[in-house]
Amino acid sequence: MFVGLLMLPDFYYQIFPADVQPLITLESGTPLGGEFDEGAGELTEAVEKKISLPDKNESLPEGNWLIIPRIGVRTQLRSTQDPAESLKQGVWMSPSYGKPGDDYDLPIILAAHRFGWEWWWQTDYWKYHSFYSLPDLEPGDMVEIIADQRKWSYEIYAGEQGEEITDYEANLVLYTCKFLNSPLRYFRYARLIDLDHSTQN
Repeated sequence: MFVGLLMLPDFYYQIFPADVQPLITLESGTPLGGEFDEGAGELTEAVEKKISLPDKNESLPEGNWLIIPRIGVRTQLRSTQDPAESLKQGVWMSPSYGKPGDDYDLPIILAAHRFGWEWWWQTDYWKYHSFYSLPDLEPGDMVEIIADQRKWSYEIYAGEQGEEITDYEANLVLYTCKFLNSPLRYFRYARLIDLDHSTQN
């Protein structure tokens, strides 16, 4: 019975393919200024020109880390050729796309499960290492990546549901499954920002 319920969304979306709808916000502007849906490409270009390599901070942890304050994610990023190796523990960073500190030619792409293994749910592990709450992220929410003891800050500016990434102009793309067995994904797109200087003028 339980297995049948888990398979129901997969069966449904094979018969009725998803109609992709972008996220729409009712608010105007973000906490850092700028508009959610106007000139996103121009804003990204401005960021590329103005943001330099963040200073190294010895108090930051070594390794690659992802922090999303709004949904409580605090986890290490793992970049493996086989995504399944990383996804068993948390967030996978695609080795074929951008890395923190790159020249922004390609976005950083991060993926994680929403629904993990049974042992995930026996503790609070899932809260910190899964994208269960990724759909709660809205334009203006912040995302941080730590690498080489440097911190990069990103601002969510758009999101959608669908089967494929549609915005490769973003500096950061996060995604996860919508249902346990379904091709539908939740996507969130973010731009690199400089918290010390306006990058949206």
